Amino acid sequence: SSGSLGCAAAVSLGIAFAHPEKDIYVATSHGAFQEGIWAECLRVARKYNVANWKPYINFNGYGAYHEISYEDTMREIEGFGFPVKVIKTNSNFGNVSGLDSHYHVLTEKEYQEIIKEMH
Repeated sequence: SSGSLGCAAAVSLGIAFAHPEKDIYVATSHGAFQEGIWAECLRVARKYNVANWKPYINFNGYGAYHEISYEDTMREIEGFGFPVKVIKTNSNFGNVSGLDSHYHVLTEKEYQEIIKEMH
């Protein structure tokens, strides 16, 4: 956890400013990206050309209460004019999918299957 939703953007951007010689990566969810702090960080990163700041967004298509449009999210990101890597994932676990899977607590077996797929 990076603290309040969206906080990782500002913290990582500050580190990138302080250490221009290092690439600084930040990974977040598309839910956290919806927070206003991301808009400010992307605007500042573009204005000051903070090329060593590398934001990644995990997009699984679901927010707390409903589906989130991938196309709308991509238009928002592109509107800031700063490169953001978006990784489209899914949230299907066995017989659980969609919004139900957003809050699904993994069993040990499901967790191990996901780890195996990642390697």
